[in-house]
Amino acid sequence: MSVYGSEAGNSAGGQDTQDEDTISQPHLQNSKLAGLFLEDEDQDYQREEASLLKGFFGERIVTWQFVTFKIILDLWQLLTLTINPQYGWSFNAYDTWWQVIDIIQLNYFMSARGLTFFLVCLYIFIALLLFTLAICIWVAWSFKNQVFDYVWPITFLRWFGVIFFQMLDILSMTFFLMTLDCQYFGVDPAVIGYNQEFPSEYCWSFPYVINVVPASISLIIFVVLAAAFQMGEMELNMMTKNMLGMAHSKAEVLSFLIKFLMTSASVFLNSLEWLSCFYLGCSLLLLYLSLKWEPYYHAWVNHTRAAVNGALLYSALVLVILVYTPMLDKGGDSSKATSTLAAYKLNCTIALVAGLAPAAVLAGLCSVLRLRHIQAIVNKFRDAPPGIKNILIHKFSDVREVEMCARCCRKWVDELTYDEDAINLAYEILKAGMEQLPGNAFMIILYSSFLIDVKDGFQSGLTELAAARKADKSFLESFALYSREQLHTQKSSGAKGSQGADLVSYVEQQRSYRMAMKVNKDTFEATSSFWTCLLKQNVQLSALTKKVAILDARVEEATATYRHLLQRSPDNWMLIRMYGLFLELVRNDPLGAARNYSEAERIRLAEEEAKHNAFLTESAMPYYKGGRGTDNTKGVIIMNAKCIVKNINKAACDVTGYYQKELQGKNVNILIPRPFSDQHDQYVKKHITN
Repeated sequence: MSVYGSEAGNSAGGQDTQDEDTISQPHLQNSKLAGLFLEDEDQDYQREEASLLKGFFGERIVTWQFVTFKIILDLWQLLTLTINPQYGWSFNAYDTWWQVIDIIQLNYFMSARGLTFFLVCLYIFIALLLFTLAICIWVAWSFKNQVFDYVWPITFLRWFGVIFFQMLDILSMTFFLMTLDCQYFGVDPAVIGYNQEFPSEYCWSFPYVINVVPASISLIIFVVLAAAFQMGEMELNMMTKNMLGMAHSKAEVLSFLIKFLMTSASVFLNSLEWLSCFYLGCSLLLLYLSLKWEPYYHAWVNHTRAAVNGALLYSALVLVILVYTPMLDKGGDSSKATSTLAAYKLNCTIALVAGLAPAAVLAGLCSVLRLRHIQAIVNKFRDAPPGIKNILIHKFSDVREVEMCARCCRKWVDELTYDEDAINLAYEILKAGMEQLPGNAFMIILYSSFLIDVKDGFQSGLTELAAARKADKSFLESFALYSREQLHTQKSSGAKGSQGADLVSYVEQQRSYRMAMKVNKDTFEATSSFWTCLLKQNVQLSALTKKVAILDARVEEATATYRHLLQRSPDNWMLIRMYGLFLELVRNDPLGAARNYSEAERIRLAEEEAKHNAFLTESAMPYYKGGRGTDNTKGVIIMNAKCIVKNINKAACDVTGYYQKELQGKNVNILIPRPFSDQHDQYVKKHITN
């Protein structure tokens, strides 16, 4: 029958294709191990599908063009806060060039089109925000129950977050705040309470007051979601190529909240004296945060962000000088004073335009000097003599300082090969941080992430994460721990490479896994239905033909599903074993099933051995802590007070020539030559007694 046709024969016969242009060699090799032999057409389809999924759902690849555009947009929004014709700058607010620039603030754009147009846009945006909140709740519920039926909500959240929470954050907050711009104090008493953009509307009268409540609630929701989105942008893998990657997002969350305060101040502080000083203080804090912590892995991103904040600080400083007029002679007649004031405003405007670029360059140079200071600390560790205590080299005061120094590992020999010397140096710095900041949850998380992502010490990193769960954690550190554990869940479920580090790919993998279970069940049911029909006393040819067609379709669907999932998760032994069961019971391919069973058992034993050797981490051997240099090839044997071997690592097994199971439960004397072994038990007993 066609059910047991050419595909089963090819699998049993061990024939495979060698088209290296359609599938990568590692995937082809893993497919062979799993008993999957793909035809050329299938390889082309799988390659095309994988490229599409990686391009649309895959890891966020942030190009330098995107980062540059985002920084320019951020500069544009920030400068329009401090540079406003209403503050006294010497240019006309109704000039076309200014209205084009100021469109990012929406004030003139919305007021020129009337209240009705504004309210329609406002409620559309509120509905979109509430829809986003509902999607967030749904995704949280899906994670709690590990059920992902759809991928598009996460894709929607990603795009909405990038556009509105990251790129157009000030514009979005201004949109909600326009409803609350009611001129509270510092203005003519006759206009207090009236909306500044729509002067005919009194904010606290019906029906306009109805719009204030949803706008206020939506603003709070937006700020909370945006802050959570900024917090979630942390990326603990130090070797990431993401240009917006950062290990600690606290500085960015604080920066966003400062931007929110600056945007709100333009509405609630109508006194220019208060507003200008507030802008100056906030811009100073923004520059301090960017220079102090340099949050991004890529240095040039930190430099440009510092340059943006430097330009903002300069504009706020000139605004204070413009508002308080400290260099203006206030004496003389009114006409002369008016002309003098106009000249003063013009000079301040010229000083603003002329000084923005130099101020940005100066702030960027300060960022360069800051990173050179960090490099000097790194050089201290590089040049330190062996055996010296790390606290004498440099005393760390904050985990983020340790992380900044550990970025020295970001060196590549080529595109795919890390610089081992740089990684070892970063390893020493992180160990120094672990010793100087014991019990710090984020330090443990950072160290474990380095072990997992950079040193490939998966079990070592998991052991460190177990200690992080017991440490006192802030909300941000709890999220970092959850993020690290979620990544472990993704990798454990079979996601690999960049797919394993991406939420959407993980969801897609979970969905494919459930689909494999479904088609597996459908295939067994179709097989059962076929044999039930065949074993009847009177078999109708039409009914039997229909059952065969259904069985063929189910088998082909199951085969395609297994092929897709095993190509994405070639090391998932449970899935490989399940596929072997499918080959044995449905495809009647015992040879292919046996290969899959043996491969699944090999992978399972390797995982068990890795877990069994988890005690080999440095956290489990405290006498290594603080030492400069480590040798991962040292043999370790753990015995009890009666000299019975309880555990032994692979290095010790290689030296002695025994397997772990051969030594466990035996007296350690079998590894000690005579005559020392004769007295070893007495030595240990005497040591315990004394």
